This record gives sequence, structure tokens and C-alpha cells, in this order.
Amino acid sequence: MEKLSANKIRQLWIDFFREKNHFFIESKPLVPQNDDSLLWINSGVATLKDYFTGKKIPPSKRLVNSQKALRTNDIENVGLTSRHHTLFEMLGNFSIGDYFKTEAIDYAYEFLTKKLKLDPKNLFITYYDGDDITFEKWKSLGFSNEKLIKGSRKTNFWDLGQGPCGPCSEIYFDRGPKFDSRGSELIKNEIENDRFIEIWNIVFSEFNNDGQQNYTPLKSKNIDTGAGFERIVSILQDGPTNYDTDLFLPIIAEIEKNTVFRYKIENYFLKEPRQTRINKSFRIIADHIRAITLAINDGVQPSNLHRGYIIRRLIRRAYWNGKELGISHPFLYKLVEIVGKTLDYRFDIPTISKIILNEEENFAKTLEIGYNLLESQLKINKNQIKPVTVFKLFETYGFPVELTKEILAEKNIDFDLSQLVEFQEKHSQISRAKKTTGMQKVINSLTQIKAKISDFIGYHTHHIETKISFLANKDEEVAETNGENLSYVIFEKTPFYATAGGQKHDQGWIIQNNSTIEILDVFKDKFLNNIHVFKGKIVKNQPVFLKLDTKNRLNLERNHSGTHLLFASLRQEFGSEIKQLGSDNNEDRLTFDFPLNRKPSDQEIKSVENRINSYINQKIKRKYLVTNLEEAQKLNAIMTLEESEYMDPNSLRLVIFDKITTDLCGELILKTQNYLKNLQF
Repeated sequence: MEKLSANKIRQLWIDFFREKNHFFIESKPLVPQNDDSLLWINSGVATLKDYFTGKKIPPSKRLVNSQKALRTNDIENVGLTSRHHTLFEMLGNFSIGDYFKTEAIDYAYEFLTKKLKLDPKNLFITYYDGDDITFEKWKSLGFSNEKLIKGSRKTNFWDLGQGPCGPCSEIYFDRGPKFDSRGSELIKNEIENDRFIEIWNIVFSEFNNDGQQNYTPLKSKNIDTGAGFERIVSILQDGPTNYDTDLFLPIIAEIEKNTVFRYKIENYFLKEPRQTRINKSFRIIADHIRAITLAINDGVQPSNLHRGYIIRRLIRRAYWNGKELGISHPFLYKLVEIVGKTLDYRFDIPTISKIILNEEENFAKTLEIGYNLLESQLKINKNQIKPVTVFKLFETYGFPVELTKEILAEKNIDFDLSQLVEFQEKHSQISRAKKTTGMQKVINSLTQIKAKISDFIGYHTHHIETKISFLANKDEEVAETNGENLSYVIFEKTPFYATAGGQKHDQGWIIQNNSTIEILDVFKDKFLNNIHVFKGKIVKNQPVFLKLDTKNRLNLERNHSGTHLLFASLRQEFGSEIKQLGSDNNEDRLTFDFPLNRKPSDQEIKSVENRINSYINQKIKRKYLVTNLEEAQKLNAIMTLEESEYMDPNSLRLVIFDKITTDLCGELILKTQNYLKNLQF
């Protein structure tokens, strides 16, 4: 086993799978793009799910990535255990309807034993009981029955309750008896330990769960692999924990410059209580500053809401642990530069440092007063704490309630957060990452579509007689629908816009044989066909008349046009730091998410609003231009969404509001601002 740097290991992973004809996907931002199901990108596959569900065409059937991810649902374990983190990287290799079990296992074995030179004698494998193909494949590579551990549905079947699922096979590395004298029963009995480290999980996605625990085979079987980057680094660098590697030790060394205390790796084995507490504080700070830096770099601003609350909580938890190390001044902002050197990402160091310093200074002003209040209340109430005190610490002195609970726990005082009913109603949902699958249910019948078979004509046409190209229920293509269940139809031509780019789909009707059927939803498949969802009786071999709800369309156009003008006005008011983090437009209103390192003043908000309405009153005509990415960049077009949303960088659709803004846009815009009403926040 060769000692390698973290950056070298990451590059080995990418290069290995590129050699196996995998397309490399750059790590995406921590903030999900156009995905309300996730608070953060929390896995390697989260940014690729549209490829697996068939919503988008992947650039290749074989993909490889190293994706940054963030989780805070078990934050109390960070710094305490060897491997819990808020920010982490997942190494992934994926097959979308290409290779399957035998090839995936071959790749894993080759990478670990040939590229990383791990001794196969130190590898243990789990597999799903009944998955004979996986079992026999591992045996053919030389693994004995003692090294192949049979798993149950609980341990070796990946199923999130709805969507693609299937058995999985885990790879463990044995670090030897110095970490634990017990043997492979630790794996068999799922006992938490530091000897057998799970470094790789291969999910064989071959079934679809309809949400009612009914399983049907997927027509396109997939591979979803997750390998723990920090875990592999710790093994190759012989660090007792993930923190004892070149991903964290340079940050810890920088923290040591601010304190008389020192981090000691050897205490993992010595377990001296005082040093254990010191090491824990160093680890928490080193972990949190990585998450804080990347989240702010990806557009999240500390605040009391949503993602911003989580980042503020991490900053204050890290600052508090600095106080535990005797650091009485702002110091976190000084760590941003060293974080940049340990991770393979580009940072705006001055801006991020300034934001963190401002947060530290604000918390420092109230920290001592709040802590003294806590101490005095404990003394008065004989080590009991009242809910009103905890709430006051949060609202007045900026103590996240979870931090107060941790401080109390260190004093062996238990506090049940459920006592804060009023607080929980306002804040509990924003302080923890949502546990959600993030995967849509697969509609098996739609996998039968093999090409683009429909054209969208809705930019200029609102009604048309056309033919049906594809008609199906959720399971199979049909000649006629039964009228009782949801059905799916693709028309040869359609005026109905599909939900995309933050804009809701069109509404309207399908008319056939004097029967009028309402359109319930419209979405795109991976070939960019518009799939229309309806409930009613339709016959495939008869023509249909499609009629758009033009009043609803006009309102959609108004609100989407307003989004472009709002974005332009925000950039004028606050500068180029304004980015679109998300938008949601329907027939009633528009919303626009953007980062700002402070709360806008009432005067600034009014200025943005007045500027938009001045744009509207100019009655400027808009025009479209279809061009390529290079030409769009020459025009300084604002790329408000990922280019991949538009599939083809050689055919980008720009909307131009003369002398106001030029934006990448595939959505519905008013032909003239004569139809645009004044905007009001």
C-alpha cells in the first residue's frame, strides 16, 4: 500500500474511470439546482438523478464524479467519532443502462488492488442474500466464503421507499487488531467499530418501487457507486481517523497558531480524557470551516432562515469550540485560505473571509452575556433550565438551541428540545436537512420511448389539430386509455409548454370525439419530448385537437418576463455578486432566490421595485436569438441556469431586452412589455 496525497487519490479515481470510457462530471454546487426535494446536495448521485429517472439524456451511459456533499442531521457526532463530517466528498462511478454487476465488481477490485495497491487479504465483502451473481463474481476473484458476508434486506438492499432500488455489495477494509481485537462479526452484527471500514458501496439498481412496496424490474438497469473519499485517504495515509490526513491536518495546524493547546494524533490510542476533549474541538472547527467555506462559495449567506440558518449554526458552533480552546477573538475567517489549499476547488477567499468575520464579530458581542445568563439561570434553578431561557438565548443572544443543548450536555444536564413547541414550529424544519429520497418514481412505460418524436410549437401557436405519437399508462404503451388512471401522451406537435427553468407548465385541454379532457401536468423526457399527463379516455389512432388556456399562458409569460427584469434590477442595485439560486414562476406570482451578505434596506427594496417598473414603462420590445455558447458569452449573456438544462451548447436561445439585459432563456416571454403590469413586492 502506497501513501498518497488526497489530491492524488482523487485524480487516480477520475483517470481510472476515464480509461474505462466514463465521462467526467464536475462537482456541482452544494445548493441543489431546480430541485426542491433536497436542502443540500447530500450524495454523489443527487446531481445525476435526472439521468437515472430518464428526465435528461446523460452525456454518456458511463459517468464518473467526485461530488462534494453536505449533511447536518447527525452533527452531534462530528468531532466525536472517527468518520462523521458535515462536508464530505463521494467518489462515484455510474452506469445508466450500460454495464452491470460483473463489470462494476471488476472495476472496484481493479482500482483498489491495482491502482491503490490495497492487499486483497484485507478486503471483506457483503452481498445480498439471494444475489447469486454477485456472490459468484466475488468468489471468482479469489474471495473465500469467510470473506463474503451474507446480508439481509435491511443491510444490503438499497430502497428509499419509492423509485429505483436494488441489492448492494459493500467493500470493507480491515485495519487490523490494533483498532479492535474482535473479527468479522463486527460486520455481520453491524457493530460500530474502527477496524473494518466500509470504503465502497455498489448499488445494483434493477427494480422500481412504486411507493406501495410493489416491485417491478427496471427495463434499464443501472449502477450507482459511492466510495468514501475521506475514508480511503485515511487508510492510504495510515491516519487513525479521517481527521489525521492532509485534508484536515493543515487546517488544524492553522488553528493551533491561535491557541496554546495542541492536537495529538496518538491520543486516539491513549484516550486521555482531557486531550480527547481538546482533539474534539479541533476536529469540529476543522470540519465546520470546510462546510462553511464551500457553502458560502456556492451562494449561501448566513441568516436565520433555511440553509443560511445551518451555516450560521456551523459558524457559531465552530466559534464556541474555539472558545473551548482559549481563543477569545475572531479566527475562523483566517482559515479560509488554508481550506482552499486542501481542497481542489476555486474560492473567492476575500469575500468568504469577510462574511465569516462579520458573523464572528456579531456572535462575539453577545456570546459572553448569553453564556453568563445561562450560568446564572443554572445556579438559580439548581442546574435546571427553563425553556424560556433557551429561547431567549437564541432570540436575543444568537445561541442556536442545538448549541445550548450541547453546552448543557457537557455539564451533564439534559434538555428536551420538544419543550420548545413554539420554537420548533418556527425553526426545527430549517435547522436540519430534510430526509428525502430526492428520486422520482420511474414510469416504466416511458422507457419504451427511444427518440424525439414530438415538436413544441407553443411559442407562436396556441391551438392545433395533431396526431398522437405515443400513448401509455404507467406500465405499458396502449392503444386506448381506460379513463380511470393517470395516463401519458406525446403528440406529434404540441403548444403546451413543459415545466422547466423554474416556470410552471401550460394548462389547457385535449379534445377528441366531442370529449374534452383537462391537461394535468406537462414534463419533458430525456429526449425533450413533452409528456402530457391526463385522466380520461383517448384513442391513439384518432386525431386530437389541442387548445391552450391563453389567459393562463399570458399570466405565465408576465411572471416569467418579470423574473428577467427583477434579476437585471437586482444586479444594478447590488452588483455582480447577485446570482440566481432558484426561481419559481406560475400564473399567480414569481419568486427569485439570490444570495446577499446582509438584509436589504427598505430603501434598496423600493429602489429595485421602482427600477423594474421604469423598465416596464419604457415598453421595450424583446427579441430572441438562437446562437452557440461562445457567441452568447461574447454578448455577455447571463447564464441564469445550468447550460445542461438546454442540452445543446451549440443551440442556445437568448432573450434580449434592449439596453436592459440579455439572458439565456428557453421559457415563455411576453412579445412586448405592453402586456406587462407593474411589479410589486
